[in-house]
Amino acid sequence: MKISILIGSQEHPIWEFTQNYYSDQIREGKVMVTNDLNRIDYSDLLFLVSYPKIIDLDVLMRFRKVFVLHASDLPKGRGWSPHIWEIIGGAESITLTILEAAAGVDTGDIWGKVSVPIAKNLLFHEINSEIFKAELRLIDYVFKKFDQIVPEPQSSQIRPSYYRKRESGDSEIDISIPIKSQFDLIRVADSARYPAFFIIEGTKYNLYIEKDYE
Repeated sequence: MKISILIGSQEHPIWEFTQNYYSDQIREGKVMVTNDLNRIDYSDLLFLVSYPKIIDLDVLMRFRKVFVLHASDLPKGRGWSPHIWEIIGGAESITLTILEAAAGVDTGDIWGKVSVPIAKNLLFHEINSEIFKAELRLIDYVFKKFDQIVPEPQSSQIRPSYYRKRESGDSEIDISIPIKSQFDLIRVADSARYPAFFIIEGTKYNLYIEKDYE
């Protein structure tokens, strides 16, 4: 069985992480990692990881199954960047869900879930590492147990919730209140793409944070 992993951009932090994780399988032709759907000529299973676009139904039909990795306890937290929103809201663990792609965004049947502890002292790249490792373990789980897993529809007893797409302005720090109360916002900010920032006297200043191990 051959699998393909479709990632939204080579600039996304999970790109290099996935390339390294599956380096042997990529060389053997068992796994393909790409950010271009048109490059996938054939795969049994397609996994969408940090892929922001909706794929047409006729494209989905080309694969035996198409899966989505989503960092929330579905049906709660549908939408964009759920683990970022949840950590900002004080969450100390994130539930990752692997589900079938469906016509409605994040509405497909669930094939597996796993809870990932997020310590309060972890910074952006460390949080990513924990999330990415768990996502790739879920891909391995579905790949290896594909014929044994019985997928479940999302619970109709739980009211779905939705997160909007994050924008650069969502990383702004309020300089009028203590940094401690905004630490979760600071530590989840992507320093390369969407750094935390503050504005004083009309000038914008980017804020970067790292641990001091001395």
